Amino acid sequence: MDNPAYRIYALKDVESESIKAFVAVWIFDDFAFIEHFAVNPKYRNGGIGSRILRELVDLLAMPICLEVECPDDELASRRIAFYERNNFRLNKYPYTQPPIAEGRNAIAMFIMTSEKQISEDRFETIKARIYKNVYQCQ
Repeated sequence: MDNPAYRIYALKDVESESIKAFVAVWIFDDFAFIEHFAVNPKYRNGGIGSRILRELVDLLAMPICLEVECPDDELASRRIAFYERNNFRLNKYPYTQPPIAEGRNAIAMFIMTSEKQISEDRFETIKARIYKNVYQCQ
């Protein structure tokens, strides 16, 4: 939380003061990485997720990327389709999310990017920055 590159944006319900949704983002010089994005189940299917993505793209005014699980099941496929409907593109280069805690396994994933697919060289640059700054590994 002390890292200036890390920010959390939240959307609150004014009446109940509960969190409708939040997005945790790492902002680098030339791209942003969505580390976590969640919509409270109580508020899902009302367009909030799409609204937050649009507003984040406008606010940051830079390419944005995020990790998605491989489309091996219906939920992962639906998640990818949601991001595609919101102008993110799937980049099918090999990517593994490092273990996020001791005793956890690495997970095969893909990187999606806003607006367009990226070259393999650009992917490798983004992956290296995420590994170094977000996961503190090489």
